[in-house]
Amino acid sequence: MRQILLAGAALAPAILGWTAAQAQTQEAVKLEEVVVTGNRTPTPITEVPQTVSVVTRAEMDLRGVQDLNQALSYSAGIRFRDYPGQQGMQEFFMRGFRVNNTAGSVFRDGLRAQFNGLDGDIETFGVERVELLKGPASVLYGQAAPGGLVNVFTKRPTSDFTGELQAQLGSFDRRQVAADVGGPIDGDGKYLYRLTGLYRDSGTQFDHVDDDREYLAPAFTWRPTDSTDLTLLAQYQISRGSGSDQSFPTSGTIYANPNGQISSSRFLGDPAANRYRVETHNIGYELKQDLSHGLTFGQTLRYTESDLSYLGVNVASSAALVANRSVNRLALDRKAKSQSWLTDAHMAWKTEIGDAETTLLAGVDYSWWRRGNVQRNGSIGTLDVFAPVYGQKITWAATLASNLYQGLEQTGVYMQDQLKWRGLSVTGGLRQDWVETQTLNRLNNASAPLKVAKVTGRLGAIYEFDNGLAPYASYSTSFQPLAGSTFAGTPFKPTQGRQYEAGVKYAPKPGVLVSMSVYDIVQQNINTPDPAHAGFFVQQGEVESKGLELQGDATVLGTNVNLAYAYTDAKVTKANPNAAGVTQLGLKQLAVPANTVSLFLNREFPVGPGTLNVGGGARNVAGSFNSDNSVKTSGYTLVDGLLEYKIAKWDVALNVNNLFDKKYFTPGFYAQSVFFGYRRNVMATLRYRW
Repeated sequence: MRQILLAGAALAPAILGWTAAQAQTQEAVKLEEVVVTGNRTPTPITEVPQTVSVVTRAEMDLRGVQDLNQALSYSAGIRFRDYPGQQGMQEFFMRGFRVNNTAGSVFRDGLRAQFNGLDGDIETFGVERVELLKGPASVLYGQAAPGGLVNVFTKRPTSDFTGELQAQLGSFDRRQVAADVGGPIDGDGKYLYRLTGLYRDSGTQFDHVDDDREYLAPAFTWRPTDSTDLTLLAQYQISRGSGSDQSFPTSGTIYANPNGQISSSRFLGDPAANRYRVETHNIGYELKQDLSHGLTFGQTLRYTESDLSYLGVNVASSAALVANRSVNRLALDRKAKSQSWLTDAHMAWKTEIGDAETTLLAGVDYSWWRRGNVQRNGSIGTLDVFAPVYGQKITWAATLASNLYQGLEQTGVYMQDQLKWRGLSVTGGLRQDWVETQTLNRLNNASAPLKVAKVTGRLGAIYEFDNGLAPYASYSTSFQPLAGSTFAGTPFKPTQGRQYEAGVKYAPKPGVLVSMSVYDIVQQNINTPDPAHAGFFVQQGEVESKGLELQGDATVLGTNVNLAYAYTDAKVTKANPNAAGVTQLGLKQLAVPANTVSLFLNREFPVGPGTLNVGGGARNVAGSFNSDNSVKTSGYTLVDGLLEYKIAKWDVALNVNNLFDKKYFTPGFYAQSVFFGYRRNVMATLRYRW
């Protein structure tokens, strides 16, 4: 499946990350440049002293991936709370820490995807690959969670003509059509284009909850010389769905209820107040320039605007049932508009010193973000979760619940050196960040500015033996700004993370990559109750995550094998008790299971004039806790299946997720709440490629 050529490849310059190559078929190895986040310089993956994994476009097509959660479901060390009622915010847990848009840990094309959680949903049909960098990555990317970051690399023009038309039908009345065409405009290949589009009209497993989308992404590349490459990228997307978050009570789901089990299709909002619409468009460019004598320049830039309209009825902060039947609810009407500007520019100089090779990198990135958010709350009656009656009157509050202006400005300057001598590669880097945030409450004109300056870095070494073994060790740090202040009015310092990691990568031949790593991550400056002043916080809290990860991709006797395993022990190691004497000390991290393991196999067989591809996978996830560890969801195993037949330019596929319709749950947003997992989902895909 993911077959990566690692050893001895002559790698072309790239604007981001390190480069490897992918074997597209079992009969012949076709090299394809795979650029992933990490070093911002072209480096073979076996020379990088840190864990990284890549999900390619071919793998996403094979598994019928429809969102980012599905794309990452067979990767080690990453976990998500399944959310069948339209994904909305991109949110994961990597190495025990929460990763999402607002944490600055989801990137697109090497730049932060968005700052507002609800307006950064990513359409995977427009994605060429998904990249995971494990552990702190602030040294090159600024503020981020210590568990790592996710970068999606979108489709762009190709030198050879490519074309694809696609139609899909699936469970819950899913209907989708998509097109992807591109190639050279002129005979010399100086002008290239790519146009990707999608239209989806779909329900979900919940009543009254849709998952509709319109997506269009044009791209244009100009290559005036052999050393200059300028690509313009644009995107327009509208997503429509439900304004209700679908948090279910634990009673009637994971716990017994005298009235029975709540239906997995039950809608807990109200159809008359149920709107989620977000319109996002962005435009930007990527510039690569070879300046000769080993010197290269790269720059990326993107401007984004989004418009969010949200009307919904949600479960109250406690999902406990009244009289074992009814759930308390609240209504909200929210509108938000945001704009962001992001850019990164860097120079790299590659030279030789004796029999050693060094690559020096220096860069600067800058971003700003602005958002206006207005929200009004309302009250509505309880809902009988076993016999719901909709259409209840909403009484809206006379005044707004919030009217906020939020802004952020960040500047980062970074330097890095990569030294290679024979089989040894050493990477070291430092970064200085300046972050300024501003929150203005327009209801009372109260302002809360915050200024942060932070230095982060990393140092690592890896040695590649002739037999393909490459042991490594590294140290890296991260930071995240934290709003608020102490009782004395002192602004909170940013949380800071540090990681020690050691591991080994094994790439004995093309198409085989096995990696194993152990790590220890500590995040400090976490808020914990102030023992001297009730209701206030001090930064004496700490979370530590220790773990082991194993990821293997290989072709064995004609069968593609993808195996992933992760052990994660993430818990609170320092905390003060609150006024009631309750402490979080020793609690497990939210929604983080101790063990996860997955295996996916597929193999092609010649059948008649075409080829039959048969595959399947299993994912086992251990139980996990809610935030105060009062609720634990049970572990589960899900089985997926694949049948695909290719003949000439046609391809028809049948993908089934959760083949045996296993009912499972993940921890919810609120106390005593859970999320239903995905029920069985069947999807048929017809493709025509030329």
